[in-house]
Amino acid sequence: PIGSQHITNDLAIGLNTSVAAAERIKRRPGLLAARRPRHSGESQPIEVPLPDGSETRSYPLWRVAFIVRARVEEIFELASRELDRSGVAEAACARAVLTGGFCRMDGALETLRRDFAGLRTGRANPGLLDPVKVESYGAMVPLNQVGSVNVPEPRLITVKVYEKNMVGPVEKA
Repeated sequence: PIGSQHITNDLAIGLNTSVAAAERIKRRPGLLAARRPRHSGESQPIEVPLPDGSETRSYPLWRVAFIVRARVEEIFELASRELDRSGVAEAACARAVLTGGFCRMDGALETLRRDFAGLRTGRANPGLLDPVKVESYGAMVPLNQVGSVNVPEPRLITVKVYEKNMVGPVEKA
């Protein structure tokens, strides 16, 4: 079994703090949503106590969130593979239950929805193409920004590009 205790342990090791402090940090609101800022001065700090409690050390919130998201993505990927292997993925896509400490993490449900959107269910799902990036005018952009993604049949996904010159890059992606 793998779960939120692994997240707590990752934080304790990665931040050199106690397990109790890591558990408090894990439950911090907005942690899963924190992203690396574009400019270095925009980072929100988080104070983390050393294991002995004698002093604290400051870390950027996005770096702490990176540790958590890496484990959360691994947990959901393992769950997704197990659902695929067991043959019950189609039924599981309609409902999922989060339990334990992880369900109290702010943003856990949104993360679950995003990660399970690409789960193979035996029918086409436009969410399968969400990770696909296309080069458009020198920048990598999501596929759905250069064309419309549709599911006309249960086992068919179509992409209709907005501009003719994007057909090649879309096919390459």
